[in-house]
Amino acid sequence: MDTESATRTERAVRAFQEIAHASATSLDLQSLLESIVDQAIAVIQAEVSILRLLDRAGEHLELQVARGVPEEIVRQIRFRPGEGLAGRLLLDGEPLRGLNLQQDPRATQRDLARRGRWRAFVAVPLQMHQQPIGVWFMIRRERKPFSDQDLSLLSSFADSASTAVERNALLYAVVREKHESETVIQASAHGILVVDGRGWVVNMNPALERLTGWTLREARGQPCCDIVGCQFGHDRHDAADASICPLHAEQYGDDRAFLEYQLTTREGQRIPVETSYGLIRDDDGELTRIVMVFRDISHQRELNRMRAELIANVSHELRTPLSLIKGYATTLLSPDVTLDEAETRRFLNNVSVAADHLGRMIDDLLCASRIETQQLGLQLQYFDLGAIVEKTLQWFRPHAGECELAADLPTQPLQVYADPDRVEQVLVNLLSNAVKYSPGGGRVTVQVRQVGDPPFAAIHVVDEGQGIAQEHLPQIFDRYYLTEDSQQGIGLGLYICQGLVEAMGGQIWVASELGKGSIFSFSLPTGKVAS
Repeated sequence: MDTESATRTERAVRAFQEIAHASATSLDLQSLLESIVDQAIAVIQAEVSILRLLDRAGEHLELQVARGVPEEIVRQIRFRPGEGLAGRLLLDGEPLRGLNLQQDPRATQRDLARRGRWRAFVAVPLQMHQQPIGVWFMIRRERKPFSDQDLSLLSSFADSASTAVERNALLYAVVREKHESETVIQASAHGILVVDGRGWVVNMNPALERLTGWTLREARGQPCCDIVGCQFGHDRHDAADASICPLHAEQYGDDRAFLEYQLTTREGQRIPVETSYGLIRDDDGELTRIVMVFRDISHQRELNRMRAELIANVSHELRTPLSLIKGYATTLLSPDVTLDEAETRRFLNNVSVAADHLGRMIDDLLCASRIETQQLGLQLQYFDLGAIVEKTLQWFRPHAGECELAADLPTQPLQVYADPDRVEQVLVNLLSNAVKYSPGGGRVTVQVRQVGDPPFAAIHVVDEGQGIAQEHLPQIFDRYYLTEDSQQGIGLGLYICQGLVEAMGGQIWVASELGKGSIFSFSLPTGKVAS
């Protein structure tokens, strides 16, 4: 080997050592590629170097590093795969060499080559997993051809550049997945706890902080059982509120589990939760992480309790009219009983009233089901609200008992856009409640006003009854909700009112004071509501 070749080989060795050091100490792709290009220029002895990478869409070769030429000039030039020398090199994957870039018929930027006095060139593709990701041109301003050794060296430098791009892509993917995982954990409505193989808390999300009363800063490094109370039971059939600690799950052969137990918060409150966990092991099978997910099922259990009460209440409420109907029918059919016409008509009237009551309860159950499944089938139209109020009051007066019914209506017709039958149903429900909770009688007034800008209709059902305690008001429209004064019923009337009003584009609300009566109000649009 002559002195020049030995010197060049030594320079190349030092260059690749510096590239290896830069790769080990820098995570910045741009600076690493610039370092590789600078090292390659020094070893291969070129005046111009242009390195392009495919954009994320894979549609264009974008400038990444330029040396020996104004960057703003070459950045404006973009190549599609297969277009020009660069595009063909990308697709063919075979290195290119030439003596005069100014006259090469394959080049599409020969004017730029002439302005830059570019002549001899060598170019290699950059590939990742045998897929093209970019191209690299080295150019001289003299007709000194690039040798086979130059081409071999440039290919080696290109391999280093491809490795840097691949490492950056992997790092980007890892960081993106980490951010996505962290975002999912942080945004999850369920509590998530991560502990290490010894059971010490590593991470927890805001939902679990709210559930347990512990912050991550306070819990990190603490035993997980102190935070979520996962006491270990040696028998799977221990007390119902005991859970199986995931640290001891190995003896059961469970790397995944799903169970329920009572979580004890920092303040000592016991909360029913569903929890699932997964065990993460290393290549040797050693436990490294446990991910636990907690779901507060207090609301679900409350719903189950309310459903059980509903079934009991519905059974009771249905049994009363059915018993009346059965009793009167049995009497009328008995051959031993003789009734005059007036008594017979009274019996039949009572049967009819009981049947109507039974029908209304069934209608309420069906309506609640349709509200829940959004299958009401409203017949929206324009109509005079005052006329519907007067019609409803006239029909309801025989059912008002000792209460006096009154209407306070606008002097001019007030057109609303709603379903008249459903509006009547809401009014009947509100009037029934007003009469029911006015045992001493009094006046029940239906007021109608046009308010707001844009205008809407406001309907107020005002009674002088016993009123509602303040603690019940936030839940008064909840499904199946019953106050201590309303245990006779199934708790669907106000829920249905709310569902119907909101389906027609309005709102419903209540104002009440214990011992001074209540005002149930709802609004209706006076024009079509934009969907």
